[in-house]
Amino acid sequence: MNRRFILILLNLVLCVSTFAYTPQSVPNPKNAFSDSFVSNPDGIINSEAEQQINTIAAQLRSEVDVELAVVAINGMDGYDIETFANELFNHWGIGGADKNQGVLLLLDVDERVVRFEIGGGCEGLLPDALCSEIIEYTMYPYLSQNKYGEGLLAGAEEVYATLTTDEAKAELLLNYKRKTTTWVDIIVIYLILGFIVLLLVDLLAAYSIVRKPNSPNNERYKFANIVNYLLFLPTLLFPLHLYYFAKKYANVPIQIRNKPLKCPHCGHEMQKLSEMQEDKYLSVAQQREEQIRSVNYDVWLCPDCGEHVELPYVNKASSYKTCPVCGVRSYAQQSDKILVRATTRHAGEGVRTYSCRSCGHVVQKHYVIPMIVVSSGSGRGDGFGSSGGGSWGGGHSFGGGATGRF
Repeated sequence: MNRRFILILLNLVLCVSTFAYTPQSVPNPKNAFSDSFVSNPDGIINSEAEQQINTIAAQLRSEVDVELAVVAINGMDGYDIETFANELFNHWGIGGADKNQGVLLLLDVDERVVRFEIGGGCEGLLPDALCSEIIEYTMYPYLSQNKYGEGLLAGAEEVYATLTTDEAKAELLLNYKRKTTTWVDIIVIYLILGFIVLLLVDLLAAYSIVRKPNSPNNERYKFANIVNYLLFLPTLLFPLHLYYFAKKYANVPIQIRNKPLKCPHCGHEMQKLSEMQEDKYLSVAQQREEQIRSVNYDVWLCPDCGEHVELPYVNKASSYKTCPVCGVRSYAQQSDKILVRATTRHAGEGVRTYSCRSCGHVVQKHYVIPMIVVSSGSGRGDGFGSSGGGSWGGGHSFGGGATGRF
């Protein structure tokens, strides 16, 4: 009897140890009792790494509304990992249904293979080439030594670092907050702006009547006021008002700039030279500023005494600043390179290179990238692992990602 019991127990252990998963049989970490991001049915990931991955994934969802799922299994039931990952991603619905901002990191220890499966909303920020680099340079050193938890944690940290830069946040959150503009919105805005413009015209007309009661043009002001009231509802006059004021005042700065100058030497009226004529009066540095559009110079020449005046007009929209060495406005940042990426365990380092296009002066400024600090809250409900439970957002993947073997 004892011998039979032992054989049955051994058969059960053998069946468990050789169990292979299908995409539908992988335990979903999100259910009525859990809002976790990690599926670790075979205990491949150690508890410390699993907790850190959950923390990173929860913060990622809170900050940029991206769902990161991490799965570690020991065997796939006749699947290649690309098909398995794609079916698992879509079966769970990782990421929001409207944005598809989901990421799946899948590890199969039996096949010694790892896979990134990327939702359509994140493919631009996590292209296949970048996913391959993360696997090869960040995860492989751990996975090749059978440090599976550390390898998956390193991959999760790289995903977090990539998707929480200022540029990535702008793209992900803009996509999240964008509202489709309808014709109703346009008409409402149009009516409001038309009302404001016509109301201002009415107020100006009323002010003219009150201010100048004895003006010979008083009747004309009254007529204009009545007409404005009659045209209050059909606000088609608004574009005409806008065109009129734009045409009248748009060229005022240019008119002021082209107003003739008096010669500081003899007092006669000076003439403004053309772009071709003015070059011989400008230095090489000034010509360089004009070439890179950081400063535009107007050169005025007196036809009587030959005196000339150079007036600089700085382009405020230009990225070029004044060089600390030569004083020419041709100094700007040329590159910004990350030397060491920041993680949850250490700070990173970067270097920005500045140079002057006039004198060639080069400066490199090193800076520290703060260590990634993540909180334990998920930003949704009571947090992962809470009794409140959770679910994936209904996202979809079209096969983007990368695969690596170790």
